[in-house]
Amino acid sequence: MIVGTREFGIGHVLGGLMQPSDGTVAIAETELPGAADTVHIASTHTTLLLAAETARQVVAFLRAGRFAR
Repeated sequence: MIVGTREFGIGHVLGGLMQPSDGTVAIAETELPGAADTVHIASTHTTLLLAAETARQVVAFLRAGRFAR
C-alpha cells in the first residue's frame, strides 16, 4: 500500500476529513490487514501518481516484494 500524507485535496477543502489524510483518503482507511507492505510518501492523493518517489517505491516492491526504507 502506498499512502500519501500531504493533507490537501477535495476532502480537506470541504472539511470532510478530520483525521490525517492525503486530502482525499484518510490514512486510517489505507490500513489493510494482510497487506505485504506499506509506505508513506509526502504527497497528496492526486500527486502520488506523478511523484518520483512513488515510481521508485513501485520498482522496489516489484523487485523485492517490499518497499525501500
